[in-house]
Amino acid sequence: MSEQKIFCFIGPEMIEQERMVAKKLKTEIERLIKQGVTGFNIAAGRKLDTMAALHILRLKLNYPGVKLHYIVPGLDKVITAENSFINNRLIYNADTLKIVAAEEQTNRIFKNAGFCISLSGGHQAQKQGITIIPLDP
Repeated sequence: MSEQKIFCFIGPEMIEQERMVAKKLKTEIERLIKQGVTGFNIAAGRKLDTMAALHILRLKLNYPGVKLHYIVPGLDKVITAENSFINNRLIYNADTLKIVAAEEQTNRIFKNAGFCISLSGGHQAQKQGITIIPLDP
């Protein structure tokens, strides 16, 4: 693993085989933590990121050195009826919270990230020199 110990996530809004993806995602996150990853940049309002964030919150109980950096594209994006409980949990339990303009969110996710777990694509991250780790369902 390189010097960079921060990961990000890239995935579609709609995820097929959600349970299988969630299981693989948890396994991959725990593997990364055991290899020395210390931080995860999470985007509010994105399906894969939210799944990852919930796993990270649980894993932080056993790995207290892990940091969750929650990046929110304006509070109106996260405070909606269908996702307010989950996002409130993430807002209050994140190690850092950054509220940014919607168009700035992707750049902030990539900031300081050396690697990105991708369910599909990842071309934006590759352009920024970030190594993509595919998460195949």
